[in-house]
Amino acid sequence: MGTNYTMPADSLVDSNYDFMFMNGENSHAYKARLPWVIAATRNWRMIARDLVALDLDPLDPVQNDIRDRLRLLLRYCLGASYTFRRRFRAHPKFQNPEGMAALTPLLRESLGLMVDLYRLGENYLQPIPLQGPGGDKWLIPNNQPLELLVNATILKLGPGANLDDIKARMLQSSIVGLHRTGAKMPLVGLPRVIFICAEHRHSACSADVFGKLGNMQDAFDVRRTARFGDVNDMQVWQRHGAHGSLCQDVADRFDFVTNWYNVQSGKTYMGRAKESQLSNDEYTELCRNMYDAVGAPSDEGKPGGTPLPLKTGYNHRQELGRSFYAASDGSRVMFQEMSRCWKCRFVFHYRMYPGAGEQQTGPNAMVPEDPRQTAFKANESTTKFKCAEDLAHWLCVAASGGNCGRQGQDGEQFNFPPF
Repeated sequence: MGTNYTMPADSLVDSNYDFMFMNGENSHAYKARLPWVIAATRNWRMIARDLVALDLDPLDPVQNDIRDRLRLLLRYCLGASYTFRRRFRAHPKFQNPEGMAALTPLLRESLGLMVDLYRLGENYLQPIPLQGPGGDKWLIPNNQPLELLVNATILKLGPGANLDDIKARMLQSSIVGLHRTGAKMPLVGLPRVIFICAEHRHSACSADVFGKLGNMQDAFDVRRTARFGDVNDMQVWQRHGAHGSLCQDVADRFDFVTNWYNVQSGKTYMGRAKESQLSNDEYTELCRNMYDAVGAPSDEGKPGGTPLPLKTGYNHRQELGRSFYAASDGSRVMFQEMSRCWKCRFVFHYRMYPGAGEQQTGPNAMVPEDPRQTAFKANESTTKFKCAEDLAHWLCVAASGGNCGRQGQDGEQFNFPPF
């Protein structure tokens, strides 16, 4: 479940404890960031609470490993929260009752996070060393908190768990309960999307969102990119370069087709598409035009340009996998099934719905994917691999020993009429 990489201890402070700050902070910057830090700490506290509730077996090496990864990651998050609180209190502008009162919610959240980590075995009676004996390097999990929690949940449920079981268990979690209350809070410290592969029993997230905590965003993006393989391994980067080129081809074709529709309809067609107002036939035509023949004249109702080969993408059709909202944001509800982005629809060919005899009934049963809900954007992901499916694909390839996720072969067709 994920990989580790090492970071010199002297850079740990910069990338973990001080990453909520930038040089030359003023009182306005501190005040603007305070709600974001409070929201992030609250999310991490709920995840810590859920990890305690899972009661993972410390004698089980796999369960104990994922428990320790998440515990260590949350410890760093707690350090960042305390660092912000200390700096806020030391700022001359906030050394007054109003300033102290503004910090009360953050103190409450960080203390709650500390208590739950203590219940997991962390000893906060002793200071946490930033450097081991002899200048040892920290071993830092380069995972993401919510992803680790979902993976821990899958482990706890056991090998017979399906997507319905995982969804039902996550709906009972504290973090999902917090985000389903309708409380308005910034999307921070969580990703937008989480993808779960039932076949290989793991999850993968899109990049965590940090908004006004920009330094934190940069630090975590670097870690997430490192999860795709050893940066010094040329074969890894050649493989990722080919993956990036494939994603870029889909994005370029989408831009071309989108522009053609905008010229033909004065932007009303794609406007309707983004508002999920296309008919079944219109949506199917839009998908097929991604593959249409080269040089078809526009007066015949075809966009022309350079089409995608019918074999475009990775074959995961034997694996049941699904994307979920990883945070509540507007009309989106946390852990509600969602449609993939336009790029992922054409690159990662998973089986998105249980087959005959696999469906379950009840309030937590899986909902079929609605193609009209596709996010009409194509994340190129050529360098940062921002989509959850980008990472899920490589995890599935590794878990299967390379027996799944191969690129389409000559004669293979992945194009599809969704309706």
